[in-house]
Amino acid sequence: MTALFIILGVLIAGSGIYLLFTPVLTTTYAVYFLMCMFLVYGIIGLVRCISLKRFGVSFVFSIISVILGIFLVFTRGAAFATEIFMIYVVSAWMVVQGIFTIVAAIRLKKEGSGYVWGFTLTIGILAILLGIIGCANPLVISISIGILIAVSLIEAGVSMIVAAFTK
Repeated sequence: MTALFIILGVLIAGSGIYLLFTPVLTTTYAVYFLMCMFLVYGIIGLVRCISLKRFGVSFVFSIISVILGIFLVFTRGAAFATEIFMIYVVSAWMVVQGIFTIVAAIRLKKEGSGYVWGFTLTIGILAILLGIIGCANPLVISISIGILIAVSLIEAGVSMIVAAFTK
């Protein structure tokens, strides 16, 4: 399971880095991209929770991710409405993901994981700030949604890699 998290984390973070250089294309296909992200992230989370027999907040968060992924499949018809919806979903996702990342950083600090906890904490705080900006200014964020998604993917990928090394 550790190797899967490392591979998936590298793929997600690498995709995020690539998307930083193609924000217009990313915005065009963001609905499909988010659908896949939510579904894959949720399914992997469910598999991890079931294999570790942990049915707490992470399990619920994974179920919500799968539901949002499926929901995006059926709302892709109205491009503008979907983009606005997507801005709020991504913004809310980043806030929640940022909170979970901060919690993970606190756990890492308690475990004495060196400097990794500070990096994880910084990424969590940045994710929350970007999520709040997205909720407060949806029109401004709609212009740069590709960059927002790229940063979110980099954060999620790094979090998965860190999670793979902290059991």
